[in-house]
Amino acid sequence: MNQSINEIVLQKFITYYKNQVGLKKENKMELESSNINIVGTVNPLPESCLKDTKLYDLKYLNPVFSIEGHVISKKYKELKFHFLTCPVNLVYVDYRLLKDNTYEVLGTNSHRVSDYDTYDEFVKDLNYEENGHHFDSNKESVTVAIKKGNTENYEAYALNVEKCNWCQGTYEMDDEDFEERLSNDINTFIQHNSADESIKKYLDEDYERYQKELLEHGYSKEDCLSFSRDNLKQYLLEEFYLDFEEGMDNTDYTLEELKDENGDALEFIGSIGHQFDIFGSYYLFYSSKTKLVRLFFQCT
Repeated sequence: MNQSINEIVLQKFITYYKNQVGLKKENKMELESSNINIVGTVNPLPESCLKDTKLYDLKYLNPVFSIEGHVISKKYKELKFHFLTCPVNLVYVDYRLLKDNTYEVLGTNSHRVSDYDTYDEFVKDLNYEENGHHFDSNKESVTVAIKKGNTENYEAYALNVEKCNWCQGTYEMDDEDFEERLSNDINTFIQHNSADESIKKYLDEDYERYQKELLEHGYSKEDCLSFSRDNLKQYLLEEFYLDFEEGMDNTDYTLEELKDENGDALEFIGSIGHQFDIFGSYYLFYSSKTKLVRLFFQCT
C-alpha cells in the first residue's frame, strides 16, 4: 500500500527526531517456537564466563545463563554473552568481552578496578563493603532450548531479545518543556529539509489547496506559504504524540548509564527473569566498539 505524503513526511521526521535525541531502533527478532535452536547454557561454569573467578569463589558474581551471539544478530555469531547475578544493592556491573568470550570485570556502579593498585585490592574492598556470599554455588550446567516470551514448557527457558522494557530507561514525554522542545525540533526539521521532494510536495499541496481562499482575503503568497508550514508543523506535532503514545516504552539511550566509554549508545542484547529462578531481572547491553558489556539488575 502506497504511503500518503503526510505519512512519508511523518516517518522522515520521526527518524530525524530519534537520531537527534539518541533513540535507537530496537531489536524485533522473533524466535519461532516451531523451529527452536539449541542456543543457551543454564548454570555455565564460572571459568567459561569469567577471566578471573575470584568474585565467583566469594559468592559475589554467579553465572546463570550464556547465549550464543547469533541469537541476537548475525554480526555477533562469533561471540557469546553471559548473564551473571550480583548483590541486589548494585545497579550494574561492567565487563570487557575478551577474545575467548570470557568477561574481564571492570567494576560496578560503586567500585572501579581502575581506582585500585591491584585487582585483588578491588575484590577485597568490593566484597567487604557490599557483603557478598549471596548465592548457593552448587552448579550443574545444562544446554537448553530457548523460547521467546513466556512458555508453559518447563524444559525451555524464556529470553527477551525484543524491545528493552527497562523501566528506568524509558524515554519520557511528559515533562512540561517537552512540547516546546519538540516544536523547535519540528521547525528545524522543516527548515533543513524544505528542499526534500516529499516535504516540498507537502508544502506545495497545502499552498495550492488554500492559496485561492487566502489570496481573496488579502494574504500575500509569502503568507500562504507560511500558513502551509504552520499546518505541516501542527500535523507533525499531533501525529508524533500519537505515534509514541502506544506503550511509551522507547528506551532512552541518551542516559549516561546507557553509553560506553566513548559516549556512544550501547546496544540492548537481551534480558532474563524469573524463569531462571532468580530475584528480579537482568538486562544486558553491549558496545561493539569498546567490547564493554554492562549488566543491569532491576527489581521494580
